[in-house]
Amino acid sequence: MSNLLLLLACLSDIGNGHRLVCESYGTLTLSERNVNAFTTRQRSFLRALVDTAYARNRRAIFMQHAVSINNGHPTYVVYNYAAGAVKIRFKSTIGLPQLDGPEWKDLMLRASMSEGKIKLDVVETLDPNGVRYTVLPLRSASGIVEEELRRIAGEFRLTKEHWETEESKLVNRIQGLITLTEDPDFLKSH
Repeated sequence: MSNLLLLLACLSDIGNGHRLVCESYGTLTLSERNVNAFTTRQRSFLRALVDTAYARNRRAIFMQHAVSINNGHPTYVVYNYAAGAVKIRFKSTIGLPQLDGPEWKDLMLRASMSEGKIKLDVVETLDPNGVRYTVLPLRSASGIVEEELRRIAGEFRLTKEHWETEESKLVNRIQGLITLTEDPDFLKSH
């Protein structure tokens, strides 16, 4: 209930047609209000790194997302740059204790209410105090990717017992979705 009240308070605080960021924000997002602020150039660089990793790994990301939908375990993508080259893994939405505050809960609520237009990706980087977690919402103009992944997940039995027989069919369906997201008119950005 407190998350709903927080969201309603934030939504009621609108100026010049834009939603102002709630006071609870300040550590997880790539904004100028972030208390551990990245410079504008660093924010752009981090977004470019994640966009490149996303583009190169879309197939694995989409497949894992379909599996998580099928198994009823929502996940988010973690891009770990803390050890150099990116390592991508998938975590349960209740996975990291560092992401268990009002800012994360509000971001998850907004993503869940977006009808698939917002997915939350997390970036791990090193800073002088250790590992730093930054949330990069992945936004799209429509929820078509989420809708299609849900449709695909509903068509397959993606359990360990059926994986060998279902994997090649799943790969073909995912490839069609990748082709759609490569269209320059399909806007998706971090």
